[in-house]
Amino acid sequence: MTLVLDLPVDTGLARAKSRRGAEDRFEKFGADFHEKLRQAFRDIAIRNGDRCVLIEADGGEDAIAQSIWNAVASRFKL
Repeated sequence: MTLVLDLPVDTGLARAKSRRGAEDRFEKFGADFHEKLRQAFRDIAIRNGDRCVLIEADGGEDAIAQSIWNAVASRFKL
């Protein structure tokens, strides 16, 4: 099972910057690069629905954790 956590590019870049306090080499690639990367991961998840679950990750930590738990519990009948 592969969980693909998805969120808007600007939100992801802002979260990364807030954790580090500055851009690292990946953030410097810019929004266009990250949007293409995001779409590629979304496409992989959609094409491989038997093993991938797309998790909307633009909410708070508790909501994201609950979505992850729900996906895992559903897949493994917990």
